[in-house]
Amino acid sequence: VYETFAACAAAGLRLIGTRQQQPAALMAAAHNYLSGRQKAATIVSTGVPAANALGAIVVARDNCWPLVVLAGAVPIAATGADYFMALDAVELAAYND
Repeated sequence: VYETFAACAAAGLRLIGTRQQQPAALMAAAHNYLSGRQKAATIVSTGVPAANALGAIVVARDNCWPLVVLAGAVPIAATGADYFMALDAVELAAYND
């Protein structure tokens, strides 16, 4: 995600760093809700950082607040290799009603 973050900065987007992923995503969701449109997104690393954003994703989904969370991915070549932070956050975020 470092290259994406750097590209956003180079494009002149306002970047706000946080210490943890859930508050970052909650901040983006609240900003989007209060502005009435999609104006903020959250960028997180793969694995546990992406899982940390899940609480905010649930809050945004349940309140119908717009939220975009971009998460890094483990290289395909590392699949099954016990890659550091190899947690399938997409599977965790899957919503089954």
